[in-house]
Amino acid sequence: MKKIFLPWLLCAALVAASPPDRFTGPQSGESAPEFALYDLEGQEVRLEQFRKKDPVVLVTGSYSCPIFRQRLPALQNLYEKYKGRASFYILYTVEAHPSGSPSPYSGKEWVTEENQREQILVPQPSSYDERANLVSQCRQALHITVPTLIDDMDNAVWAEYGKAPNAAYLIDSSGKVQLRQGWFEPASFEQTFLEIMQEEPPRWDDRKNR
Repeated sequence: MKKIFLPWLLCAALVAASPPDRFTGPQSGESAPEFALYDLEGQEVRLEQFRKKDPVVLVTGSYSCPIFRQRLPALQNLYEKYKGRASFYILYTVEAHPSGSPSPYSGKEWVTEENQREQILVPQPSSYDERANLVSQCRQALHITVPTLIDDMDNAVWAEYGKAPNAAYLIDSSGKVQLRQGWFEPASFEQTFLEIMQEEPPRWDDRKNR
């Protein structure tokens, strides 16, 4: 039998196992916090507006998070495969491992070996413009095409969604969380995503009535 090569499976195999999920945020079956944020072009994106059209996939991340960078190719792959069936967004948050200032996860400077090796030594932005510039730098360096939303400097949306550096959510048209991962696991996320989409054909798959 001829073997089928799936790039996302290779990517998943190469990524180390996730750390323990110690984060909070809305769980499956709970309401997803509504938000209104801007992208790099200054366009406002309201969760309520987009979830009523399609399910929303929301993945948190920052340039200095090695796990986010490692799993980005798999996220890009999911986006290209399913962007016609769901709205995908990266929620760009506070830097996980900034250089020269404390990490929000340790209370002290925590520049990882991966960041040192890859020379991703970025400071923690002190203004929205600085964060937006870093988002632009990140998208260019990592060739990101997934739409990216920028959290405000109070990091309110990041906090409401559990403060995880690389969490993933699937939100349905009623505003309920259908799937939450404290750490984004691309292979299992895709599997559950497809199962849920099959269970919701009237709302999510029937485009002829729109």
